[in-house]
Amino acid sequence: LPDGAKERASDTGDLETLCILMRNAIDVTSRYTQLNPEDLQVRDRLGAMRDDLSLCMALLENPKAL
Repeated sequence: LPDGAKERASDTGDLETLCILMRNAIDVTSRYTQLNPEDLQVRDRLGAMRDDLSLCMALLENPKAL
């Protein structure tokens, strides 16, 4: 379901849905890193995911930002 929703949101330009999906993925990944602090690769990816969400949110606020 999440992959299909992500694809539809990307294909249609639905940034709000895409940002929501990103937020959910961050929540799940954050919980994983709490339970598995030794997994540095996922911890690094979590930082990148947060950066992606920040960009998504900025585009919602100002679609002409890019």
